[in-house]
Amino acid sequence: MALGRNASRNAVNDICQLLVENNNRDPILRHGGIMALAGIGSQNPSAIVELHSHPSSAVRLASVVALRKLKSAELGRFLTDPAPEVALEAARAVHDLPINDAMPALAELIEIPSDSDPLLRRILNANYRLGTAKHAERLAIFATRNTAPEAMRVEALNMLGSWQQPSSRDRVLGSWRPLEARDPEDAAQALNRHLPSILGAGGSVAYQAIDVASKLGIKEITPALLELVGNDEIEPQTRASGLRALELLKVEGLKEILTQYLDHGAPSVRMTALDLMVEQSPEIARPILEERISGEDMRERQMAVEGLARMDHPDSRKLLINMVNQLGSGRLSPDMQLEVLEAAEASDDDQVKNQLALYNQNLDPEEPMTQYKVALRGGNADSGRTLFYERTSLSCVRCHKVGDSGGEVGPNLSGIGLDKTREYLLEAIIHPSRSIAKGYESVLVQTVDGSVISGILRSETDDEMVLATAEGNLIRVPQDDIDDVVPGKSSMPEDLIKHLNRRELRDLIEFLAQQKNEVE
Repeated sequence: MALGRNASRNAVNDICQLLVENNNRDPILRHGGIMALAGIGSQNPSAIVELHSHPSSAVRLASVVALRKLKSAELGRFLTDPAPEVALEAARAVHDLPINDAMPALAELIEIPSDSDPLLRRILNANYRLGTAKHAERLAIFATRNTAPEAMRVEALNMLGSWQQPSSRDRVLGSWRPLEARDPEDAAQALNRHLPSILGAGGSVAYQAIDVASKLGIKEITPALLELVGNDEIEPQTRASGLRALELLKVEGLKEILTQYLDHGAPSVRMTALDLMVEQSPEIARPILEERISGEDMRERQMAVEGLARMDHPDSRKLLINMVNQLGSGRLSPDMQLEVLEAAEASDDDQVKNQLALYNQNLDPEEPMTQYKVALRGGNADSGRTLFYERTSLSCVRCHKVGDSGGEVGPNLSGIGLDKTREYLLEAIIHPSRSIAKGYESVLVQTVDGSVISGILRSETDDEMVLATAEGNLIRVPQDDIDDVVPGKSSMPEDLIKHLNRRELRDLIEFLAQQKNEVE
């Protein structure tokens, strides 16, 4: 029988008292309180909504979870809660379920400063998904805020860049949530209005704004780009991005502009100019590439290989054939091997194919170590750092610590480059169970009731065995409950390599190998 209004409020008051006294200490009691609130809310929603002003954050958090179970749009009232954990839980409910009627309220939070990554991502994505000109304007304004986290400002710009053709995968959850195409002019006009302030701040935000503006075809940026590229006080990477933007906008006289920067003092600027010159004027680019392929700068050597591979010229093909021959004989510089291999794999030349076939004959098809040895050197440590900390399919940081960040399920990798070779790092990624670090051996414990518990053996006494799970939780198993213990495999996923292409693998190895530099 349905509770009356007064009875509902009395029951809610009793539940709130229990939640306050418990203060989230007993999860079973907390769960029971949430379920009771949800039951009452299904009959009398206002009794739960009124709790948005309750003095206890534990009560307000339980109310959010109860309303989430009810998929109530009234969750919008909790989005501005003073307790960060309550506001975030409300935002997750509105965004993740989703609750579309409350999505505009979530999008409006973009006006309120925050440094919470999961909250900001959902606020930005709410604006992106709602997708009107007003929401594009909000994202552009957000990108101008120097007080906002840099990564989130870059994400706002990326949203504007993909405004017309959004991915069918949600930007936060990765789940299938397709959106219809939107008018790119909304994004272009919004960004154009705020470009001066974004570019003036410099850094990665300006770098990304240039890229997005050029992709959106904002011709008005051309004068600013020319000024930016020629300004020696601007960081080289941003100036290099400006050159690429000029190419995307197809500005007149690009070949002459690029010529000015072919010998620039900053490697990133001259490399970008030369890379673009491959398409603009191969006859100018080719002799410079052939010269720099034996230069001192590793990145320039790699770029020179890639540039020459794009040219349909007898001298370029001859040089590639020679480098593939050096690759097969072990005489090629290790930091250029992957570029040469990829260039050979993409070539249609019969002689290049023959040399590549000879190289492949010496590889063991059953042993990935030989197939991936080209990834040992030449990587980008910064890109590897991003993979380590941000690639969710790898989840490196969940189990491993570098410096002060990361989990403790696996070995601390802060100084792994001091005593481990790159070959060891490669094997640890490809064959994680071959050489498990001491103290991180995994075991399978079979209990007398037939259940199996897997984890890393942390300690063992006459009374109990303590295991650490992949999630970082500790499980205590009484010795009297143990029937058998057998060695297990590494807690690292055996198929980790499936989530990395060869270049990403090389970048990750470079990042790990350089950890010795951070502790010396």
